[in-house]
Amino acid sequence: MPFQSRRAKLTLPPQTKDQLSTISRSRTELAQRVERARILLAYEAGQSVSAIAKQLSTNRPKVERCLDKALELGALAALADLPGRGKPATITDADRTWVVNLACQKPKDLGYS
Repeated sequence: MPFQSRRAKLTLPPQTKDQLSTISRSRTELAQRVERARILLAYEAGQSVSAIAKQLSTNRPKVERCLDKALELGALAALADLPGRGKPATITDADRTWVVNLACQKPKDLGYS
């Protein structure tokens, strides 16, 4: 008996499936979004993770991360990157506005040649 996946099945409403198929054929979308849309459509069609990875010339962990994100957050939310931790801003919005305002003035207005 072949291996049975323990991952939940992905069921897509027709509207979401249409959006994903449009994105998967797009030439102007980000390549990451196109690849993720193709992954989700292939998994919904019943392909295995290994088959999807081989078809799209990628690796299994990447496919598994995309599928896990889709099952947790939804298919369309899985197309976007999750926000990273990132470094908090060290300059406030008011300070940034002041610097931009200063940079847009002429040096003669500030007493320089």
